[in-house]
Amino acid sequence: KRKKTATDSIETALEEDAPGLLQVLIQQGVTVDELRLYGNEGGDVPSDDSLLNESFSELEDVISQLFYKRETGTKLLNSSFSKASRTSYCLTCLFSLIEQARYLQFRKWPVEWGWCRDLQSFIFVFERHNRIVMERPEYGYATYFFELSNTASIRWQVKRLVLAMKLASCGRYQLIENKPLLVGEDMTAGEAEVLIKYGWVANTGLGTMLNYRDRVYHDRKTQKPTSEWRSKISELLIDGYNSGTIVSTLIAPHDDDIDDAGLDMEDVKLEPY
Repeated sequence: KRKKTATDSIETALEEDAPGLLQVLIQQGVTVDELRLYGNEGGDVPSDDSLLNESFSELEDVISQLFYKRETGTKLLNSSFSKASRTSYCLTCLFSLIEQARYLQFRKWPVEWGWCRDLQSFIFVFERHNRIVMERPEYGYATYFFELSNTASIRWQVKRLVLAMKLASCGRYQLIENKPLLVGEDMTAGEAEVLIKYGWVANTGLGTMLNYRDRVYHDRKTQKPTSEWRSKISELLIDGYNSGTIVSTLIAPHDDDIDDAGLDMEDVKLEPY
């Protein structure tokens, strides 16, 4: 595996993780200032971020037990994927998401996006459309849509998503199958109590905990026309806007939730391109 440098530079991170991709983005008019680096391991980490990391340690322990360390019974992690030596990028969906983000930012709507090293993916947060989008711009992967809850902060939900998908390295399969995790078979009662604190519902799957909704698959053999992929992404975002926000009674409130309060929803829909 290629060694990662601890850095707060988006240029360094992308060059190490996805060589050549940043140059393609710049050629399309993207500036480095538009991107943020999720899961930043370098630079000065704010004190509230360190507390956030500490609060997720028990979730990390439980998911590690579920997907890595169990030696008996049915293994939930079927296999680990190996990264091809030569990556073939599928940029249609990525460029569509960037266009959507720029359009909404022009209208002064809260949108952020950037690169996540742990997932080797881009993350987009469309706040008023109640969606977190995970985009791995390679053939054989997909654009994944997750619904936001108004009970926990966006930063907390992104952290939970990254942690769960990072530890369950075949988490994409787990999302789609959403196989129920059974108390007494797959986990102990104590482990279940920890997962419930992070939004899991007893005897449901990983997809339910992360509020997984849909995906746009990057299929090389039956590659869809560019307009069809872009149209589906627009439709999924509009659906998120029209559906409202999940009000969860399962996730305990967190101290940093105050940052996301008081959003005034306007009666405006995302316009298709």
